Amino acid sequence: MDDEMTPDQRARYKEKIRLARLQDPAEKLLAGPRMFDENCPLMKADIRASYPGISDEQTQAFLKESLQLARRLEYIQVVADTPYLI
Repeated sequence: MDDEMTPDQRARYKEKIRLARLQDPAEKLLAGPRMFDENCPLMKADIRASYPGISDEQTQAFLKESLQLARRLEYIQVVADTPYLI
């Protein structure tokens, strides 16, 4: 990932990490839901751009399906990374 970033992008990314490390635990706990709320409209806009003329209901359904897929893929990755006891 780092190889694909411009120097400016890399600097912004490192600054975000630095600021995140300064947050207290309560702020970190709230950061996940906050990021989710900020990114859902962006995801919906991307869906609408990919499928012009799509209705709000279809956009919402597509978003829900995308989030469910992401959750399943995340679960599969966790299972794949879990060492098995013999």
